[in-house]
Amino acid sequence: MASYDCPWMFKGKAFESEDLQKGFFSFIYLITDVQNNKMYIGQKMFHTKKLVTKNKITKKVTVESDWKKYFSSSDTIKGMIAEYGTDGFKREIIYICCSKGQANYLETKLQIELGCLENSDLWYNGIVNCKVHHSHIKLKELRDKDVAKAFYGITLEAMKE
Repeated sequence: MASYDCPWMFKGKAFESEDLQKGFFSFIYLITDVQNNKMYIGQKMFHTKKLVTKNKITKKVTVESDWKKYFSSSDTIKGMIAEYGTDGFKREIIYICCSKGQANYLETKLQIELGCLENSDLWYNGIVNCKVHHSHIKLKELRDKDVAKAFYGITLEAMKE
């Protein structure tokens, strides 16, 4: 049983803080509305910077983000959750990413490949927004570390069904 409501599922099990490993930067997710099977693809960082003041010295420290409670930046999804709660949604981690560039690239690639903007009857995504330089993608790192296999939680075929 997960330690939080409506857990993020990864490879068939609830993803917890204890599952975070060194080098995990963010994740690409799929949220499914179980009432109509409409979906949303997005990304979320595992950590954030926070200003902490101690002995009159302020510095930035890295802390765990609100990723467990986070649902989406989509106003539509946020509105539905405010009105109906989280029970009608399934949250899945598709990829775990090692860099911001990798996350931006993979999120955009999935949104375009799956036709999120062309199929508004299947997707809640209303915008695809990406700024990434080829040096940020680190495709060699993806191939060398086999990130696509090791951190891949759900198949594209399953999302298309």
